Amino acid sequence: MKYGGKALINGVKFQSDDVKVISVRKNGEIKTTHQIKAKEEEVDDFDIDKYLQKVPIVRGMWFFIRTFLDTWKSFISLFVFGFLFLFVMSKGSWSIGNFSAAEIEIAVIIFIILYLMIFKLTPLGKYHAAEHMAANCFNKNEELTLENVKSQSRISEACHLNLVIFISLISLIVWLIPYSTQIDGIVVLFVVLSLAYELYIIRNKHVKKVLTPIYYIGYGLQYLLFTARPAAEHLETAIRSLKKMAALQESIDKETAAKKSASVTFHPAK
Repeated sequence: MKYGGKALINGVKFQSDDVKVISVRKNGEIKTTHQIKAKEEEVDDFDIDKYLQKVPIVRGMWFFIRTFLDTWKSFISLFVFGFLFLFVMSKGSWSIGNFSAAEIEIAVIIFIILYLMIFKLTPLGKYHAAEHMAANCFNKNEELTLENVKSQSRISEACHLNLVIFISLISLIVWLIPYSTQIDGIVVLFVVLSLAYELYIIRNKHVKKVLTPIYYIGYGLQYLLFTARPAAEHLETAIRSLKKMAALQESIDKETAAKKSASVTFHPAK
């Protein structure tokens, strides 16, 4: 099952291809809501989203565009470190529109400080850890109980912070290339984000082994800055969300499989 999660200020969201489930804790109680994507009949119409997700390099930029359209908050969290490296490491030679590199650098630094304060001063960091721990338990095919989830690591390979690390490192490499600062900033941005995404989604075991040191940078930042030790209330909220999402998606998958099976027509041999 392909799915992803996101920590909220007071809860956790898990989303699959067909289901979105949000569990929030308010006044000591967990409230869970869900949304099921409308199913359309299969037709031969061109699906731009599915097509672009399969095109190397292009799918990276498309991922960021889709993320922005889905929720600008996630978009900002992904870009915050990437922008820092793109503009600070370029020694102020980049600009976007009427904004100078110096102005962008200051804005990004201020935003990073505020963003880190949110993780440390609100329950967001605890829900982020709970999201990772519930997902790690689920991915190991263990039962989603409080005790099982408690024993899981609060760092995750799938965390988008690892993507940010790839963005940052590729930005640094680009800066080290002679005359790279003379290239238009938008072009560099496209190349950096696209290449970073390709590295992020690589599943080849040998390549991932080479990338292990880079992942450890992301793991360290996750543990120290972007997650905090969750309490039972945070874990229970994440478990509720993931359980509901998994159950609904499983039901949809069974229903879809049954419909496909029923639509098959068998012609006996003559």
